[in-house]
Amino acid sequence: MTAQRHAVLIGNDHFPDDSHKLSPLRCPVADVEGLEEQLGNQAKGGFSSVRVLKNETSSQVKLAIYETFRQAGSDDLVLIYYSGHGKQNAEGVLHLSTLDTRCDLLEPTSVDVGVLRQYAKNSKSNKIVFILDCCFSGAIAGAFAKGAVEDQLQMMRTEGRGTYIMTGSTGIQVSLEKEEDRYSVFTKYLIEGLKTGEADSSGDGTITIDEWYDYVNQRVRNDSPQQPSKWSFDVRGDLIIAKSGKVPRQERAKAIKRKLYRLAGEEQIPESLLEHARQIAQTEPSALNETEQRLDALLSQLLKDKLSIPQLIYQWGAEQRWQEAPLPTSPPPASKVSPLKSISTVEEPPSKEPKLDTVASPIRPDPAQRLDPEPRAAAPAAPADKPGGRGAGLAILLALVIAGALAYGLYLHDSQPSAVTEPPVAKPTPSPTATQPDHSAAMKEAFQAYQQQRYQEAYRRYQELAAQGNIKAQYNQAMMLNKGQGTEQDVTAAIHLLRPIATDEYPKYQYYLARIYVDHPTLDPNYRTTHRLLQSAAAGGNLFAQDLMGTLHRDGLGVPANLDEAQHWYQQAAQQGHRNAMVHLRDLLLQEPTAESQQQATYWQNQIEQLSSNNP
Repeated sequence: MTAQRHAVLIGNDHFPDDSHKLSPLRCPVADVEGLEEQLGNQAKGGFSSVRVLKNETSSQVKLAIYETFRQAGSDDLVLIYYSGHGKQNAEGVLHLSTLDTRCDLLEPTSVDVGVLRQYAKNSKSNKIVFILDCCFSGAIAGAFAKGAVEDQLQMMRTEGRGTYIMTGSTGIQVSLEKEEDRYSVFTKYLIEGLKTGEADSSGDGTITIDEWYDYVNQRVRNDSPQQPSKWSFDVRGDLIIAKSGKVPRQERAKAIKRKLYRLAGEEQIPESLLEHARQIAQTEPSALNETEQRLDALLSQLLKDKLSIPQLIYQWGAEQRWQEAPLPTSPPPASKVSPLKSISTVEEPPSKEPKLDTVASPIRPDPAQRLDPEPRAAAPAAPADKPGGRGAGLAILLALVIAGALAYGLYLHDSQPSAVTEPPVAKPTPSPTATQPDHSAAMKEAFQAYQQQRYQEAYRRYQELAAQGNIKAQYNQAMMLNKGQGTEQDVTAAIHLLRPIATDEYPKYQYYLARIYVDHPTLDPNYRTTHRLLQSAAAGGNLFAQDLMGTLHRDGLGVPANLDEAQHWYQQAAQQGHRNAMVHLRDLLLQEPTAESQQQATYWQNQIEQLSSNNP
């Protein structure tokens, strides 16, 4: 006989027989409805029977629980969930409040957890789960407090049976019911973990009770001061609570590899990406670092056809700083003041007094001003431009990869954008000619806090300095918003801060804002704003913008594909020693069959090798 799965979901939000001592609650009924939707979904919980009791009496609740345990077979799973008020009697025994509960008659008008234990003990079921979201007190500071009274929960252990108990908080804490939420904090994440499938941390397509608890525990602690608790008695093996909807990890890895091998065979992706992606796909999620986890998410999008091949290559290079040819690990500043180290997203104060970054780049920067890690001789003038058509193939895709690495990892102060929320009010942009207060000490303190990973303090300091008109601080605040350091990730708020300073006077800020739009196509689906910002930054001498302008024109992003224009912008940056532009230009020229194009491609290959030998 096939094993069955039974659930009894109990929610009590009002207690008319003792309303003075048992205050009304807002979430219990919604809690049980939300869990019923997930547990009863055959594609998720797959429970064969889900009994929902909303504001029922103690006798009705006990009868439903008794009948469920009585009909369960030895291999069946029984899950009992309660959301409402918990009360303890004089002996400290926990009772679950129901519609008819009276505090002065607690034992006969409520559900004693000892009774639940006895029902479970008499049942044939060897898989029993109790989940309690108990409460008993009133509103506290804008939230309704649910008093945790599960001190006696361990008495519910049933010897010789697999019993699992999960509660919304410890025995001395309160569980929260936030006014803005439909569900209580604890149950909200119980539901979310099942609904999204994110509780499946192993990626094997199923959610075990331990994975479910771990998911809920982490998010409840991040969202509130409460700490969920769990006990397990005689549990053998993994108790599966639901399907996640995810493709099992091993099957997923096979599907990803099949797709990647096909793309590599068609020369749509480079071999380097294929090998790296294959390794990540077959690695357990727990063994992946943060960057690898983001790359793994890209593979999931590719598998679901939610990511185009160019987007995959671009974002892969962006995340991993991965490319066919080695690239500089950190670009130098456009001035003598080093605003930032490559590993950081915050402008670093120089050893002497820091200066505001308010000096505009010239329309065409001095060739001696390099954007490479170390000074080097200017690249000699290249042969004359040779316009021509573009061929399809691996070299073009490699160029897109390098553009991705450039856009994410190789420009000063850059960081990854994040989820969109409401933007704050933009800070006023000070005039470049205005006398600025000396913020050097404050900027240094802010950066020290950042280096020491005291992100909240660093963010607060940058926010205060930005409000006083410090442009670097405003930029750093935007960067931390993008990365979610010291504050919630908020790309819209970062854009709101960057817009006032992304002017012709500050080409690098224009470039960074344009890059955000490139990374979030829905914010600028036609690439018009992106193209305008990049065009201005490129005209202002920003080599990264010039290189990315070449890619936009090459691939027809926001503008008609124009290889003459692409070659023009690549060559603008390449002639000033920008190595990535040299690579892009070389690959573009290699697609042309003419002897002159091949000669130019050979020239730029020599320049690349010379730069590599000078900077091993």
